[in-house]
Amino acid sequence: MDERMPGYDLFLSYNRRDRAIVDPLAGALCERGLKVFKDDWFLRPGEPWPLALEKSLMASRAVAVAVGRNGLGPWQQREAAAALDLQARRPPDDGLPVIPVLLDQDSARQAGLAFLLQNTWVEHWDPRAADLIVGAVQGKAPAELYDTRDADPRTRVCPYRGLGVFREEDAGFYVGRESDLERLGDAIERHPVVAVVGASGSGKSSLVRAGLIPRLRRASGTRVYQVADMMPGRGPFLALARALLPLREPERVLSWSKGGIDDECERLSAKLDQNGAEHLTHVVGQILAEEPGTTQLLLLVDQWEELYTYRPSEAAALRRHGERVRRFIGMLLEAARLCPLQVVLTLRADYWGEVLNDEPLAAALCDPALVHLRALDRAALERVIRHPAERVGLQVPDALAEVLLDAAAGQPGDLPLLEFTLQQLWAERADHGGTLTLDAYRAMGGLEKAIVSRAETTLDRLAPAEREAVPGLFAALVQVGEARTDLRRRARLAELGEPARAAACQLANERLLVTGRDWTSGEEWVEVAHEALLRHWPKLEGWIDTRRGALLTVRQLQADTRTWLESGKRSGFLWSHERAREAAKALTQLGMEVSLSSEEAEFLGPIDPQAMLAELEQPQTDHQRRALIGARLDLLGDPRPGIGCTPGGTPDIAWYPVPGGEVTIEVERLIRGGTKPKVKAIAPFHIARYPVTVTQYRAFLQAEDGWRDPQWWANDLDRDPEGDSYDLGRYDNHPALYVSWFDAMAYCRWLSNRLGLLIRLPDEWEWQQAATGGDAAQIFPWGAEWNPKTEPCRANTFEARLGGVTAVGMYPAGASPGGVVDMAGTVWEWCLNKHDSPLATESRPDNFDRRVVRGGSWYVVQSYARSAARYRSNPSSRDSGLGFRVLCASPIPGH
Repeated sequence: MDERMPGYDLFLSYNRRDRAIVDPLAGALCERGLKVFKDDWFLRPGEPWPLALEKSLMASRAVAVAVGRNGLGPWQQREAAAALDLQARRPPDDGLPVIPVLLDQDSARQAGLAFLLQNTWVEHWDPRAADLIVGAVQGKAPAELYDTRDADPRTRVCPYRGLGVFREEDAGFYVGRESDLERLGDAIERHPVVAVVGASGSGKSSLVRAGLIPRLRRASGTRVYQVADMMPGRGPFLALARALLPLREPERVLSWSKGGIDDECERLSAKLDQNGAEHLTHVVGQILAEEPGTTQLLLLVDQWEELYTYRPSEAAALRRHGERVRRFIGMLLEAARLCPLQVVLTLRADYWGEVLNDEPLAAALCDPALVHLRALDRAALERVIRHPAERVGLQVPDALAEVLLDAAAGQPGDLPLLEFTLQQLWAERADHGGTLTLDAYRAMGGLEKAIVSRAETTLDRLAPAEREAVPGLFAALVQVGEARTDLRRRARLAELGEPARAAACQLANERLLVTGRDWTSGEEWVEVAHEALLRHWPKLEGWIDTRRGALLTVRQLQADTRTWLESGKRSGFLWSHERAREAAKALTQLGMEVSLSSEEAEFLGPIDPQAMLAELEQPQTDHQRRALIGARLDLLGDPRPGIGCTPGGTPDIAWYPVPGGEVTIEVERLIRGGTKPKVKAIAPFHIARYPVTVTQYRAFLQAEDGWRDPQWWANDLDRDPEGDSYDLGRYDNHPALYVSWFDAMAYCRWLSNRLGLLIRLPDEWEWQQAATGGDAAQIFPWGAEWNPKTEPCRANTFEARLGGVTAVGMYPAGASPGGVVDMAGTVWEWCLNKHDSPLATESRPDNFDRRVVRGGSWYVVQSYARSAARYRSNPSSRDSGLGFRVLCASPIPGH
């Protein structure tokens, strides 16, 4: 030992995130007379950490490794590995106690085999914790620290990972792939980019996390590794930024807010995307400089296939995503060549073809840089069963081992099921002692039924509300497939309702689900522990099958929303109204099982009819939004009365009363010029609140007693032989277009017969009275003034720049005093009388004198929308801005 190096009683190893718990513990140990080494107490600034830590370990009588819910930190992994190696090298009479200190109830699951080998640990919540640590430093035997009547404490920790991935701290449990690990280690020595390829469930992630990384930590060569890991998802640059930021800013990031972390990750992601390998090389240098003594950054890109699973429906979006993936891959390949960066990727074998289609990546992943994982043979599976058990003093009878091997050997992808079954057998061990039993295995139904049995048992134990939420919970956790099988999907807990979150917590406690937190974003997430559950639980398969179409629609919606956001919210990426209708049906089917984010809801647009109708009442709702709402209401089912038909096919007219009075119109003088007032006294009447809609006019065209019945045309109307073939409009709740005056007159006669009332077109005195409510000061139906730029809530005229009609009733603030809407803009409306001789209302089939139209339309300026403005059109004319409204001249029952 270096004579200048002070001696320590205890070297305290901890994760920086557990500092709030560890600092008081360190103080308590000092109060009991121990000289404790804690890095931030003794390490000198600028001193290389690996060398200083090694010196401090060698100068310590004992090592305490604090393990909390955050697991082991990167440097803590090195400290623990170095301590165990030092312990193994020391002679028996000069042993080095290595003491695990479990900080909370979940710590035993985080500890891993490395510490269980020491035979004893200390639980921080035990009031005797500090005294027990002092005793261990002083060389007290385990019997002196624990009640000898208790069982061996090692048996209290399950040595099997179940459906979970083996972590770095589980390295001592990890066996069975020794030859694969050797090949992977050799590949890392020789190649900057290495791939581990295998079937789902073959253990790709475990090989890297529990095999390669601990091996690199323990290596005594010239390379000292820092490790980052990521899953690319649909935003690989952002995922990489989230993996690198904690290593580049290890101290600052702990004090940043979630918003600050998000912003910094976004900035780093943008720089990586823009500057590629150049900036990544710079960041790698910063990370290595942050921890002096490290020489190499190992980047694990887990589940590389996520780069290929995102398939936007729009061709342009698909092309951009492909370009982004190529930039990301190119950046990693170039940076691995330029700087001390090594990349290890794990890839499902069924996506290997995607790699071959990428020439630079395929060239980098030559055969020596590939590790293909095959199904474990019988001997390796037996080590998987027996080795962890031996480490914790657990007995596996030969008969049980043989049955397990017969069920699992030669079954690709079923290694997780074996681990899960072993985990369940450990939980069911006799009297919670040290032996797994064949009876327990038979009771659970064997290997394939073990996970189903566990899931069914857990489901039965849930509260009713939680149990009802489980199908929807799994619907959120499954990426449904068409060409490929269903896959797991990580979901934000915020997506789930309260019962689903409670159910997720229970299922996670049973290791059927995995929950966690992305500490850089602060978001909590949940996912299925392994796809084996998807393959072997018939009930889950049934839940997903009944929702498959709806889930596919919602998943595509979520994917296309990201594309839309990446495009800068360009309107060309929005879904059509028809696709939005599909999404609305899917969301209705899924109910509370799916919750859209605010961005997804914005992308989809309005789908709640009542919310849309309320939005129309807001004066700030612009013309484009009103047009969108009208189309959506039609596609989703417009609930408003007065725009559709009764079940018998008769138009359902919303009648509004109009008072009688004396009305003046200004008629143009044909010879002397100017205008001449024409005054007429009118009786009270009722008028339709809306212009006749497409669905109401189509009822006339399609009825057996309708448009084709000659009685409605008599001998005074001109019947166009093709009058039933014109395009009325795309949406049923829009005004009927391309309707001639003759057509409108025949419609009124048909409707009169249907309703038993006198239905006709209004003459222009009646029309003007309905628009003004009898007040000549009403220049527009709503008042004397109108600025279309500041009041878009009034009417659809040329100033709206919509280029077409809107659904009826989209401008409730433009209603007349009597509540009649759409009397300004949208469509011209036929009146009964002639234009040049307004008192004339008679008709003949050969009389094509111009008839009055009132109200303006979408293609004329606001002056034509005045209540008193007159215009004319040939009675046979058909126009994209020409419709009509009906009047009832007889008493209406109930009105």
